[in-house]
Amino acid sequence: MSGHEMITSADVNVPVGNGDYFTGRPVTAQCPGGKLAVGGGYYLNTISDGVVVSHSRPTAAKTGWEAYVYNGSASAKTARAYVICVSVS
Repeated sequence: MSGHEMITSADVNVPVGNGDYFTGRPVTAQCPGGKLAVGGGYYLNTISDGVVVSHSRPTAAKTGWEAYVYNGSASAKTARAYVICVSVS
């Protein structure tokens, strides 16, 4: 493995009451073409009661990272995902 880099998604709006506790709003960061995800995570703009990340995992194709954020708080939030990508030869 070589050519590692970290990619961060744009801010994603997570409105109040989006989806349900187990699904939430998907926030995804994608690797550039020819690279695979070896790690990742998420960033919430604020810690607040009622904001839950139910999943943080590689995408099904292993070319990105996704987090599912549920917002049960009183106001909209933003979140970002990030992914560590490597070239595989």
